[in-house]
Amino acid sequence: MTLVTSLGGDPQKKTIVWLPTWRALSSVGHFNTEIAELAKTCNVIVKVHPLMVDDEPWRVAELEVLGFTRVIKDARDNVPLYQIADVMLFDYGGPPFGAIHAGKHFVLLNVPGAARDHHTGPGSTDIELRKYLWSIDPGSSDLLRIADSELSWARHEVICEALDALYFAPLHGRSAAAAASAIRDQSWIDGKGPR
Repeated sequence: MTLVTSLGGDPQKKTIVWLPTWRALSSVGHFNTEIAELAKTCNVIVKVHPLMVDDEPWRVAELEVLGFTRVIKDARDNVPLYQIADVMLFDYGGPPFGAIHAGKHFVLLNVPGAARDHHTGPGSTDIELRKYLWSIDPGSSDLLRIADSELSWARHEVICEALDALYFAPLHGRSAAAAASAIRDQSWIDGKGPR
């Protein structure tokens, strides 16, 4: 059984994974109906922010009645979801950067007022990404285009390659060795920096 099947999806359909954040910067409530439309022709897996389950249960309840393939409410690792996704949907926080590094196709969901929020705002990489990558506002019919198998992602891929080089060390295939070396060094613990 594949992960898509275990989550209730059809492996013959495109799989869209939505990883919203919580509180004021969350796209939940702004894009529910539009993303639910995608679930008519695609697998749509939603994994809510783990803190949303206890702090904003009404938001989770809104999602559960919209006919998504699966709404994941636990704190499981996101990596398998990146692996099964044909397209990913993000608002703010770390998940878009994982997608850049993994070379995934994704769309950024804009939340009204985010550019003025104290967690983002001018100079924030969350806001900067929107200058280069596809981002959409609530109520835009653009979101429905991601179900189109003919949609071209060539520009997105080129931009993500450049952003990967900007935001990440060039350790593809060597990151575990670099992490092990840093752990063995331990000079960073006493504040003296690398030797």
